[in-house]
Amino acid sequence: MEATPALDISEEAQDLILDFVRGDSPAAEAQATFHAFCLVSRKWLSSGRRALYYDPLAVRITSCKVAESLLRSVEGNAVLGASVRSLGGLAGASKAVHKMRNEANKVEQGRSGWKWAAQLVAACRNLRSVGVHLVNSKQALAVAERLSPRITSLTLQSPRDMPFSAGDLSHWLDAAKGSLDEVVQLSVLNFHWPRRVANSEEEDGPRFSLPIQSLTLDDCTLDASSLFAFVPSTPSHLRHLSLRTRLALSPADSVILISALGPSLESLSFTSLWADRRSRVILPDEYAELDGHCLPLSFFSPLPNLKKLELGYTTAMSLLKFEALALGSPKLETLNLHRSAYQLDNPPFTLTPAAAFILAKPKLETLFSEQFDALKTLNLGLLPLVKGARWQGLKEIMERKGVKLSMEGCRDPTSWYRCEQCSDLHEL
Repeated sequence: MEATPALDISEEAQDLILDFVRGDSPAAEAQATFHAFCLVSRKWLSSGRRALYYDPLAVRITSCKVAESLLRSVEGNAVLGASVRSLGGLAGASKAVHKMRNEANKVEQGRSGWKWAAQLVAACRNLRSVGVHLVNSKQALAVAERLSPRITSLTLQSPRDMPFSAGDLSHWLDAAKGSLDEVVQLSVLNFHWPRRVANSEEEDGPRFSLPIQSLTLDDCTLDASSLFAFVPSTPSHLRHLSLRTRLALSPADSVILISALGPSLESLSFTSLWADRRSRVILPDEYAELDGHCLPLSFFSPLPNLKKLELGYTTAMSLLKFEALALGSPKLETLNLHRSAYQLDNPPFTLTPAAAFILAKPKLETLFSEQFDALKTLNLGLLPLVKGARWQGLKEIMERKGVKLSMEGCRDPTSWYRCEQCSDLHEL
C-alpha cells in the first residue's frame, strides 16, 4: 500500500512519535499501538519494529510459547535483537517461565527460566536496562557473563525464601564487572541480608566503584552497616537514593551515611517498613506508642543540592530538624512526610501534646516564612492539632509563597496510629 502524504515522514520523526506513545501510554496499550504502526505501511515498518522490541518485556509474559517466540525472534534476526534496549522485566519473566514449565511438567523439554533469560540477554547486544533474578550463583553468573557492556540501568532481585548472600553478590559483581562500567542506575529488591559486611575492612562484602547516579533499595532487610556496601565509592556521582527497609539508623550511622552520599544528592526517599523498635508519637491528648522509625537529628545533615525529601511511616520531624533542613538544604523544593509523625523538642509534660505543640507553632511559622525559599510542595504528615483553624497562619504563609500545603489524618482506625482530629485536618 502506498503511503499517504500524511504518513510519508522521516524515520527520525516516526521514532519521536513512537517515543511519545511509549512515555504517555500504559505498556499494553503502547505495545498494541507499536504493532499497529508496523502494519500501516512499509515506510513505518522499521520504526514500528524498533519501538515494539525496545522493551519486549514491558507486557508480562503469559505463556512459555510467547517466551520461546520472543527468544527465537531476537536470536534469529540480528536487527530485532539490536533493537532491544530494556529488559527491566527479565527477573519476573524468568521466574514466570520457570514456574509455567514446572506446572506443565515440561522442564525436561525446554530451557529453564534462567537459561532462557541468559540466552535472551546474549541476543540483545545493545541492551541498556536489565533486571536479574538472583536465585543462586550458577544461574546468576550465567546471566552476568552475557550482559551487554552498555548496561546503564540494573535491577537485582532475590527471592524471599532464597536470600542471596553478600559473598554471592560479590562474585556476581566480579563476573559482570566488564559489563557494568556504564551503570548509573541500580535497584536492589528483596534482599534479606542480616550479616554485617561493611564497617570492618576485614569483612568481605561488595563495594561499588561504579559511577552510580541513582540507587534504590526496596524491601531489603539489612542492618545499617550492610547499607554502606551499596553506597558508591565515588559519592559525588550519586544524585538519587531511595530506601524502603527496616533499617534502623543510629545517629552515628546517619552521619556516616549522609557524608558517604556526597554533596551531589538531589533526591532522598526513606520509608520505614515494619520498624523493629517503637517510637513515641504525639497525639492531641496523650502519648502513645507506634511502630515507626525515629530518624535522628544527624540524618538531616547538610545536603546542599537536595531538591526532594520524602520520609514515609517515620516519626521524623521536629522544630530542630526543620531548622537543620532549612539551613543544610536551601534548594529543597519538595518535602513529603507521608504518614510520618511530628516530635516535640523537650515537650512540657504538664501540657497535653496538642497544647504544647501550639506553643511551638509560632516558631514553625516563622521558620517557614523566613526560610525554605525554594519550597514548592509541603506535606506535613500527621500532626497533633485539634482545630484546623489554628493552622490558618501557616496556610496563609504557604499561599503567599506559592507553596502547595497538605497534611494527613487517619482516614480509618489502625493499630499504627490513631487520632481524633482527622476531620479537622481536611479543613485546610
